[in-house]
Amino acid sequence: MKSIFRFLVLGAAATTFAVAGANSAYAQDVCADVDAQKAVYERFTANYSGTTLEQRKAAVTAAKEYLEKYGNCADSAQQNDYFKKYLPAAEEYIRKTEGAAADAAKTKAMYDRFNNSLAAKNWDELYPAGKEVLANEKDPKTQLDVTILLGSIGLDEAVKGNDKYNADTVKYALEAIQRIESGATSENYGVANKGVGIQYKNAKFSDGKNNALGWLNYTVGYIKYSREKNKKDALPYLFKATQYNSAPKGFPEVYALIGQWYLDEIGRLETDRDAKVKAANNVDTDETKAIYALQKGYAQRASDAFARGYKLIGTTPAEKSQKDTYYARTKLAYEIHNGKADGMDAYIASVASKPMPNPTTEVTPVVEAAPTTAPATDTSSATATPVSNPAKPAATTPTKAVTKPATPAANNKTAATTKPAAAKKTNPKK
Repeated sequence: MKSIFRFLVLGAAATTFAVAGANSAYAQDVCADVDAQKAVYERFTANYSGTTLEQRKAAVTAAKEYLEKYGNCADSAQQNDYFKKYLPAAEEYIRKTEGAAADAAKTKAMYDRFNNSLAAKNWDELYPAGKEVLANEKDPKTQLDVTILLGSIGLDEAVKGNDKYNADTVKYALEAIQRIESGATSENYGVANKGVGIQYKNAKFSDGKNNALGWLNYTVGYIKYSREKNKKDALPYLFKATQYNSAPKGFPEVYALIGQWYLDEIGRLETDRDAKVKAANNVDTDETKAIYALQKGYAQRASDAFARGYKLIGTTPAEKSQKDTYYARTKLAYEIHNGKADGMDAYIASVASKPMPNPTTEVTPVVEAAPTTAPATDTSSATATPVSNPAKPAATTPTKAVTKPATPAANNKTAATTKPAAAKKTNPKK
């Protein structure tokens, strides 16, 4: 058994030596094959300076093959050292280039989706496409333009009674306002594709920034006021829309919405005042007198707002009904705070020479001696049919006048007010 084991061990050793000898001979043969080495090397140099990704990949493949075959050849040591240094950088370049190509393809698909949905007026697709652009786009000007678009397109839909995009429109309009007020700028202040979309920098408004701010504030104000019925929160945005050199500054309806809110407040205060007078045995108290004075303050603001809107309406026959309505609204409010209509036309003529009161500021009561005359009666109602202005939203048309606050100890009547009609907008790009 021992002799057999020894034989097997010796046989294994002999076999090992034989294989090693064969490998050594093979290695010597490979290193001696100069033509083969040269062929691999020339394949490397032919692609090394190439400009295409495929050429760079071919160079890397040749370098790896050279190292694999001739990495142990003494005569190729210098070339092998070069390839060992070359490969990491070359492979990193290929990886980044392939990644950039994939990113470019992804970006193209993203913008194709965005542009195609815009051209097709497919808002259901545009909003998610726009969100994707904002999540991936790094250019601040493009970010602003897309945000402006998303904060604008829902206005036309809201005017038509479609509230589906209200929340997104308000969200992006507020974001666009914040971006602009923080210093963001743009070439066009909006996006248009194949004639569809919004660009607030145009022939009429070369200062796209102010036109954009006017429209964006109007958009938020309109949706909050007319669609969400959140009128008080809408006031700051409607007011700001009148403060920029923009298309909405010339919309009579912006001023009418603000004016109607004041009239609504007069009606609310009248209800409160009426209840308090009755509770005091039909006697005016200091509290009800204060409410009356505040009502007159609201009326003063209302007449200012309606007078400004009135002056913006043209004199064509088509605009007459709207103009008459605004005049009646102005007169109603003017008579409440002034006691009579004397001097109203001069008041209307001069109203634009003074800054418009900010509706977010506290209303100053108009204090006067308590009336001692007979109970007041309802003023005549003012009715009119809304008239569209092709370049501006349609008219807001209250349909019944509020009553003037009644005298102390009188049988008071609750003021009647109506909601303004929906304002319309024809072309946000103008």
